[in-house]
Amino acid sequence: MTKKIFQPDYYKKMPVEPIKVIRGVLTPEELKGFYWGNAIKYLLRAPYKGQYAQDMDKMVTYTRWLKDLKEKETPNGNVT
Repeated sequence: MTKKIFQPDYYKKMPVEPIKVIRGVLTPEELKGFYWGNAIKYLLRAPYKGQYAQDMDKMVTYTRWLKDLKEKETPNGNVT
């Protein structure tokens, strides 16, 4: 995925990326829910928004982040 999808020009004006703040304040369980919700959102709205490929790329990114987070879990569900 290109940087432009998640880092449009207005992000350059921000002192910190929102995803970094989100990852810093949410628990691993909350972060999984955030990733799931965003993946579903981009999947469902892709056919209607007029930016199908971009929304599908975002959906893939959120599911990849979810997969990465799940792979870091220990057998008891904690994230290492």
